[in-house]
Amino acid sequence: MFSNIVGKLNDLRGDPQISNRLIDMLIDVLGQCAQKLEHRGQVLINGDGGTFPCVPGDTPYDEVYAALTARNTAGSYTASTDEICSGWALLVDGPTKLGDMNIAGDTFISGDQYIEGDIYIDGEITAGELVRFTLNADMAANKAAADILELDGVDTNVYADVHDKAGLFTRALNGAKGLAVKVGAEYHVIDCETKAGAIHFVLTADMSAKTATSTTTDYWGTQQDVQNPGNQTVHDDSNKFARALNGANGIAIYDAIEDNYKVVECEVEATMYFGLQVGALLTSDTTNGVDNLEAMNGDATTASSITANNRLGWAGDDNAKTYIGWNEANSDWDMIQVECPA
Repeated sequence: MFSNIVGKLNDLRGDPQISNRLIDMLIDVLGQCAQKLEHRGQVLINGDGGTFPCVPGDTPYDEVYAALTARNTAGSYTASTDEICSGWALLVDGPTKLGDMNIAGDTFISGDQYIEGDIYIDGEITAGELVRFTLNADMAANKAAADILELDGVDTNVYADVHDKAGLFTRALNGAKGLAVKVGAEYHVIDCETKAGAIHFVLTADMSAKTATSTTTDYWGTQQDVQNPGNQTVHDDSNKFARALNGANGIAIYDAIEDNYKVVECEVEATMYFGLQVGALLTSDTTNGVDNLEAMNGDATTASSITANNRLGWAGDDNAKTYIGWNEANSDWDMIQVECPA
């Protein structure tokens, strides 16, 4: 087999279109080849390698020569595994080391490739189809049903799941708009609207155990964080707003780790009241009630009276004017000033 090939190559010597150097190189390569060569279809090898227009700025010559030109002269065919319908000019399967490449037309490469030098591609490379979508359900378990749209918004009448494999859009809600790339039969999300990064709220209950229900009155966020999250249970993890009352206004931001909204600002109950003593106050009394309360800062309590400590041994008549203040350290109220008895 080897001698027959060498003989045929030697017969080509003298052909003006084929250089003797190329023939010598091919014979040398065949002589060192330890692999079995199999003919599996029509193969055309042009000895001169073919000529091609130069890449602008790459060489001063009008055309360049390729070392080897491979063409699929069999025409169209169908392969059951990958459904290739038009054939390929070159198919490389397995590790290959390549120098400078100028690719014109379709090229299918399977396996690891090592490319040294520049690659010039004349044609299109399709990595996946880019589409728009609108979610038909909240994102759950890293996917959600969606309407698939063209990039210009035209409905394709395709309904499919879009996948968030990386879990980057877990708070995307029904109606969210986004972009996805179709890879194979699946659509993979690369960008998507999600629920707001911050909300303005009004408490619908007193803060208790570091949480309270609320009504969302406004919401905002970054470019993607624009969806209305609806009414939320807000969280006061720092316990700075433990005295926030039903009706208090506040701001909370979204915590993507715990999937809830954390209070960063909120109105709280007043820490200073003006009121009247409930009954006469004796110096021996340790506590007494104060009613007719007027909040001097913050929100007013809905309670009709507050029981305050008489730490300084004040005395006063019934309805004596009184100032009380909140003792943060002891979480209770102290009498600060009491009108003297008549």
